[in-house]
Amino acid sequence: MPDDEQFNFARSACGQFLVEPDGSLLLPFYVGKDAKTPWSITVARFSFDGTQLKYIEHGNVMPLKTGRGFGEPSLIKFQGRYLITIRSNTRAYVTSGSDGLNYETPKAWTFDDGKELGSYLQYPATLDGTQRRLVPTLHPP
Repeated sequence: MPDDEQFNFARSACGQFLVEPDGSLLLPFYVGKDAKTPWSITVARFSFDGTQLKYIEHGNVMPLKTGRGFGEPSLIKFQGRYLITIRSNTRAYVTSGSDGLNYETPKAWTFDDGKELGSYLQYPATLDGTQRRLVPTLHPP
């Protein structure tokens, strides 16, 4: 990761990543100055030579300045759009982007009726059988 204070605490844990057609990997990270400062998320592109990952670049850094911040982002691609599901202390969030690195401001993840998922559990995601909806793979308590 870059030699920048905001990446002192950089983790790609409990999340889903993507392998792009060119062989590069997109890894979602939660990052921060330390373990006590609220974390932000970003997606980084890496190359892989069969032995070692090499950092290439990262996209926009998206903060949440309450609680622990954002954590454990998961990445999925659907119809040319990239979607990230995100955990926080109070709710699940989701965001989307078109290039795999840069994303819109995350918003609370809701059901079709507008109600929030209602949990702060980790939410790796998949697409439903119709390939039209993002579906959490863990159920709220």
